[in-house]
Amino acid sequence: MLRTPTKSASTTDLSSLEYEDIDAQLQNINLRKRKQPDQDVVTPTKFEAFVFRMQNSFDEINRKINDVVKVELNKLSSISSEIKSEINSLRQENIELKRSIEAMYTQHQETVALVTDLRASLDFTSSRVDILNKRVEKCEEYRKNDDELANELKTTKQAIINIENDLNRQQQRDRQLNLEITGIPESKNEALDTIFEKIANCSGVTITKADIEHINRVQPKQPVKGRPRSIIVKLKNRIHKDNIIAGIRKRRGITTKDLNLPGDTKFVYVNEHLTPQNKILYKKCREAAASKLIKYVWIRNCSIFMRKDDTSPAVLINNEEDLKKFR
Repeated sequence: MLRTPTKSASTTDLSSLEYEDIDAQLQNINLRKRKQPDQDVVTPTKFEAFVFRMQNSFDEINRKINDVVKVELNKLSSISSEIKSEINSLRQENIELKRSIEAMYTQHQETVALVTDLRASLDFTSSRVDILNKRVEKCEEYRKNDDELANELKTTKQAIINIENDLNRQQQRDRQLNLEITGIPESKNEALDTIFEKIANCSGVTITKADIEHINRVQPKQPVKGRPRSIIVKLKNRIHKDNIIAGIRKRRGITTKDLNLPGDTKFVYVNEHLTPQNKILYKKCREAAASKLIKYVWIRNCSIFMRKDDTSPAVLINNEEDLKKFR
């Protein structure tokens, strides 16, 4: 026997039912309420159809809900997979980040150590700079005093140069009557005065032993092996000296053959007797003449002269500064 459904069954979602069935159901309900029969009599066919339709509606709803839930679950599963992938990626990035941080920390430690060393080096350098600054200050103080000493030294050097020049001029004046002869071979028991008389005769000047103050050989400061020592002659008359030099220049030189000396023929040179300082200056004048194409360099009365060409004036050379005139 079928039982009347509970009141809760009336709360079924009526939207899923057909409109005709709903109206019929409502009419039946209203009729039952008005008639109130003594016995519960329900038409089995209509009720069962209603229950069947309701059950189908519920099943349809459940199916739709299940489908929707499945779709949403699939979406959630996909999202979860993506989230897991992202989490794994983040984990990997986190591991790499930790490694980078560890490397940066190590590098930071090295940098700190380097900075510490640099600070120590800077402190040491700073202390050295302070010491140097103090030394510089002392040097500046010394320099102020040294300026006065430098001026005094400069004055002293100039005075020494002047004294040397005066001494050189005095020595050269003492040699005004001297002749220096080079190229005469040395021999035992040589008669230098006789050899000089022959030289004078070659120049066209007659000389006797009475005209000679003294004659001897001198040892050079730097001897050259195989080269004979020079002969220094001091005459009593300057005219004889000048005439001998002029006569030999006119002959364009003499040789050992002209003097009837034994051995191979060699040139004999007769010049004014210069001081060592003037000899060095004369050598530099000849070197300057060769490099600057200066035509004439000569000695007259123990003084050195230079002339650039035939039309240029003669220039007296007293020191190396005078050579700058030909630059």
